[in-house]
Amino acid sequence: FGDVGSGGRVERVGITNVDITGDMWVGGLVGYNDGGTVTESYANGSVDGDSQVGGLVGGNADGTVTESYAAVDIEGSSAGGLVGSNFATITESYATGSVPRGWDKGGLVASNSGEVTDSYWDEESTGQSSSAGWTALTTAEMQRLAPYTKMDGFSFEGPQTWLFVDGYPSLAWEGYNELTLNSLGAADVTATAGVSDEVIVTAEADDGQSAAYVKIDVADADGLNFD
Repeated sequence: FGDVGSGGRVERVGITNVDITGDMWVGGLVGYNDGGTVTESYANGSVDGDSQVGGLVGGNADGTVTESYAAVDIEGSSAGGLVGSNFATITESYATGSVPRGWDKGGLVASNSGEVTDSYWDEESTGQSSSAGWTALTTAEMQRLAPYTKMDGFSFEGPQTWLFVDGYPSLAWEGYNELTLNSLGAADVTATAGVSDEVIVTAEADDGQSAAYVKIDVADADGLNFD
């Protein structure tokens, strides 16, 4: 989408293997969000632009980006892993793609004069230790069960937007949860046990789409082997 106007809504849209080249206001999903809403959406691939380049949105002006993510490798100036320039609202979103080094770059947002809340970027994969908004995390802190405590601004419990998978969180509409008891390891247990003394586990439902959440009190889990 080149431009999303006032009242426009991009919802539950996922684009894979994008390969976009442009000049100004270039994004993996939206070039310029001029008063619209981008929600529960994602992009992965590569984006190359001259300025105001974002993995998901090039420029977010008087609009909202929420519950979305980008795994996009970026080239260009004023480049952010999720949004190039933000003048409005970003919430409950994350970025993991590579971002070129430079003074006008950011792991999540390159420049921000709006509001950014409950959002995160991978400082290892992006190559960025700073951003114009919110929280940097390591790759391990953003994968598998670790987001339950490290990305605590996300809605992992009903009504849930995000699911735990064997990697970065996925949007619930993308499919059922693939992280099962058989695939859990010791690292998954310690990721939550140190904070809440609980382990959160998900199991695939019979319909193959929904997931059930079970919390296990670590103090009472002597008979369980998570290795």
